[in-house]
Amino acid sequence: MSPNPPMTRWRAAGAHLALSAVVAVAVVSLLLLVWYPGPLYEAGGGERLTFILVAIDIVAGPILTLLVFRSGKPGMKFDLAIIAMLQAAFLAYGLWVISAARPAYVVFVADRFVAVGANQLADERLAEAPRAEYSRRPWTGPVWVGARNPEDPADVERVLRSFVAGNGDLERFPKFYVPYADQAAQAGRRAKPLSALRGRADEAAEVRRVRTAFPGDDVGWLPLVARSRDMTVIVRRDSGEVLEIARAYPW
Repeated sequence: MSPNPPMTRWRAAGAHLALSAVVAVAVVSLLLLVWYPGPLYEAGGGERLTFILVAIDIVAGPILTLLVFRSGKPGMKFDLAIIAMLQAAFLAYGLWVISAARPAYVVFVADRFVAVGANQLADERLAEAPRAEYSRRPWTGPVWVGARNPEDPADVERVLRSFVAGNGDLERFPKFYVPYADQAAQAGRRAKPLSALRGRADEAAEVRRVRTAFPGDDVGWLPLVARSRDMTVIVRRDSGEVLEIARAYPW
């Protein structure tokens, strides 16, 4: 049996690349399946954040290994350990940024849905939530809720000040969150017919797909306002049941 060939810098970088790719697949799976499910991946800016993270994880680490590796070089293990620690630190920071921006709640407000990022919810506002499940930023995917109108004049003024200051409307006040089922009927009544959905010029195929998938007048749509790209929520007009998010511009 021939001895194992010596480890070259190309083999070392290749092994590093393979390990980094496994980590990248795990991270992207977490994003697509949990934090940014379905079209919310695009709407919430997951594509851009993933590109940055994967570029750091897959490109930077293996390239550094390729540059510094030399078989038999004194201190080589130490150099590789430093590279691994740097890569792990970059990966941890990237995951922190992505998790902070993840859609925490999709809130129905008046005549639209708004995807609210975890970092758009202030701790003091979360603490005011009357229901325990709305007093935290969920880690298992975005939660669909409704937002009731405030009744106290002080609350009305507070929300208005927040809106004028650019710090969000009702959707950023968990104090007013209610289960989506409580406002689903209202969402259904506010939904527009699919015949009124236009989309952008390059979204004609998506609009046709939606109309083909949901023929008849019993299904409608409402806008979805999101961090990176606004989309369209398809709902039943009689019940407000959410059927899907379509990749079509609603305005």
